[in-house]
Amino acid sequence: AISAANSLQVPLLVLLHVEDRYPCATARRQLFLLEGARAVQEDLRRRGLNVLAQVDSTDSKAMLHLHLAEGASLVVVEEPFCVPWLAGMESLCCHPFRAPVWVVDCCSVIPSALVPPSKCHRAYVFEQATRQLHAERVAKPWHDQELGCSRQPCPEMLPKALEERHCVDLKTADLQELLRKTEVDFSVP
Repeated sequence: AISAANSLQVPLLVLLHVEDRYPCATARRQLFLLEGARAVQEDLRRRGLNVLAQVDSTDSKAMLHLHLAEGASLVVVEEPFCVPWLAGMESLCCHPFRAPVWVVDCCSVIPSALVPPSKCHRAYVFEQATRQLHAERVAKPWHDQELGCSRQPCPEMLPKALEERHCVDLKTADLQELLRKTEVDFSVP
């Protein structure tokens, strides 16, 4: 995303969306997701990136990603590895906006497209199938990208009222309070 923003000479805005509507959503898993999103938001901000976090709750399930995509030059979305998260990405890709959508695997050393589906059902099978690819990639040097465009995204992309109503600063937020407002299963320890 940083390389693309630099090439296009446009500002970069990152939206972290923590959903609460997925099968078997438990409070424990949701807290784990919130803690991870907090760490990512802090890390990206330390790198000088504009980062918004949207946490779904009983009173807020805005489709901010669609609103932002309307004014974007390019939409970069994480490639989810499995159901039910594939549905969200597929839904995004079906909306008619002018920006191209790039689907990228940001979490894996080995892009999922290189792994046969038959090797993805068990961790030990996946590990055996990707051992050589992993060794080849881990040995390569990592060149972190710096954002060249320091401009802020246009205020029209996300009106302040929408941002204030649907986004949260996870660094200062009470994660337990955010969790209480979600629609997840609290009965699972």
